[in-house]
Amino acid sequence: MNESSKQKLDELIRMAVDGLFASLGKCAHVEPAQLDRAVRHYAGIIGFGGDAKGSLVIIAESDTLRDIHPVSDKTSDDMIADWLGELTNQLLGRLKNLLLGHGVNIVLSTPVVSRGGEIWSSAAEVPHTFIIKLETGVMKVCLDWVGRSDLEISAMSEVQMPAEGELMLF
Repeated sequence: MNESSKQKLDELIRMAVDGLFASLGKCAHVEPAQLDRAVRHYAGIIGFGGDAKGSLVIIAESDTLRDIHPVSDKTSDDMIADWLGELTNQLLGRLKNLLLGHGVNIVLSTPVVSRGGEIWSSAAEVPHTFIIKLETGVMKVCLDWVGRSDLEISAMSEVQMPAEGELMLF
């Protein structure tokens, strides 16, 4: 992937993050980040295939996840884990919709959630890593992306994309 496509992918990730947290009524500031390897966190992980393959990982502390949970005052550890799986799925779904408008199609897998210490992405180098700063904490988003050698993210197409939550039948 050329440098222009890498920058476009970073821009689309930021747009997907902004859209997700805006839908939750939360203000999020997104910036590039390095991954801190020694933290106790939850990690939501979802894989994808298609025109590119890889995974998206969201890493966050339980207090941050509890704060953005729709029922934040009565959340168990299992509810927090389920919520992170949902956030991970929604974020990659938003990125997928943005990529479709640029001629790139990916297919999502089912998210999984892990929790514990020293959680990090297993990829040797994750060039698309961002920190999301919220009022009550931070989250990290890592996109491990491997595309075909000829895959480029094109300019936005004129294809009408479905609105969030709409169903597309083929």
